[in-house]
Amino acid sequence: MENKNLEKEITFADLWKVFKKSIVFMLIAAVLFGSVGVAYSLLIDEPEYKATATFWVNNTSSDYDYTSQAQTSAAVSIASSCVYLASTDIVVRRAVQDYDLTNKLKSKGEDACVKEVMKMINARQVDKETVIFSVTVTSDHRVKTFEVINAIQGVMPLVPPELLGLKQNEDNAPMIALIGPVTGLAAVSEVKTSAAVVAIICAFVGALAVYAFFFVRDLLDKLVHDENTIKEAVNYPIVGAIPTWGNGEAAKKKISTFKKGPVIAVRNYEDKLLSPDSPFFVTEAFNTLRTNFIYSAAATKNPVFAITSESAGVGKTVISSNLALALANMGKRVLLVESDMRCPSFNKVFGEKPEHGLSELLAGIVSDTKSVVHSYKETTLDVIFCGQIPPNPSELLSGYRMQELLDEWKGTYDYILLDMPPIGEVFDAGAVSAFVNGYILAVRCNYSNVNSVKGAVDAIESVNGNILGVIVNDIDPKSRGNHKYGYYEKNHDRQAF
Repeated sequence: MENKNLEKEITFADLWKVFKKSIVFMLIAAVLFGSVGVAYSLLIDEPEYKATATFWVNNTSSDYDYTSQAQTSAAVSIASSCVYLASTDIVVRRAVQDYDLTNKLKSKGEDACVKEVMKMINARQVDKETVIFSVTVTSDHRVKTFEVINAIQGVMPLVPPELLGLKQNEDNAPMIALIGPVTGLAAVSEVKTSAAVVAIICAFVGALAVYAFFFVRDLLDKLVHDENTIKEAVNYPIVGAIPTWGNGEAAKKKISTFKKGPVIAVRNYEDKLLSPDSPFFVTEAFNTLRTNFIYSAAATKNPVFAITSESAGVGKTVISSNLALALANMGKRVLLVESDMRCPSFNKVFGEKPEHGLSELLAGIVSDTKSVVHSYKETTLDVIFCGQIPPNPSELLSGYRMQELLDEWKGTYDYILLDMPPIGEVFDAGAVSAFVNGYILAVRCNYSNVNSVKGAVDAIESVNGNILGVIVNDIDPKSRGNHKYGYYEKNHDRQAF
């Protein structure tokens, strides 16, 4: 099967999923930001003062018909030029000089006053086809606003005609006429944004910011959270879903506080083998895994399967041990081989540490296979431990002796399970691809990285390995609904392996 290497497109379902996840936080943020907006509007926000003077271009003449298209276009063009000139240095400086705005505004010099006034002015035509235009002055003080608009409405009828070379009409009517003057302080209006509007805007911004945070976090989140994450990442079936269970501290990643270094997986193996005292939902989870495994291996006689993971700390060893035990509980002859000769842990799971094991068999130090086989209690499960850690695990696993041993064991056992090292960290699991009938890949919720899982799948596929399926470990029993794990006890301590 082909791995999904392309990034998934963002769909409406993804956006809705983030919305449902963040809705409570969005509401809280909306209330908080809205409250801040109201407080700012009432206590801090200062009002602005605005005044607008309206002008028109009086371009009538006895020699021309004002209603003609040419005259109308000329007047509109003059109005547009006046709009541009209104906030230029020339017009503003004339207003500053003629009306002594430097002193009235208490500016530090004429140039500073000109710059200050230019920032207050906004001129516009009523529309692009009209001869009427307006000049608006806005500032933080009513008197200042009036002084500036009074100066502007005084110089606008004079300066633009001089600059544009416009002549007065025969009746001496002004070319730029003031038709909407600001006559006093009462005509200067106070402008302040409504507290309700500010609250709505702030609330929306707050909610949007929270949603954006959750969306980006979800977009960048590459952890495996549940079975759906795996289904979206790889095209292989999920053959097992193992819930969190056990007593003690959960397995976790521990990173040094004082220096950079590799992530160390801290694991717990206490009471991790199935027994009559195991929680019902755990037993059923492994029974389901066993059933899926049997069906997947039905076409092969005495199959050999390698169980690996994308990284250490996933729980691969305990999963392989309990899968082997679940098969043995059906009366099947099962051989579980500790093939992780770099970081062996069977001694912690089974409570034994034999002197010799697989490494001695592969190196030829021990020739009698039966001498390294250990039966687990009164079951049909046999276990071969790692033995001494060799310097060349990959070479030993890929050698002819490994093939001989597997051929020998196939004559005795119904199923052979090889507990391999994480293929995402070392390639030992790939070294046995020619000897095994398939691979099972273990991942762990809120621990395994999706990209690492894809890399592990690619590594197995690169050696033409047959992937039987994926086992998802450490699933919160409560998260899957009562119909899945109805026997979960609320007071039962949770632990991953």
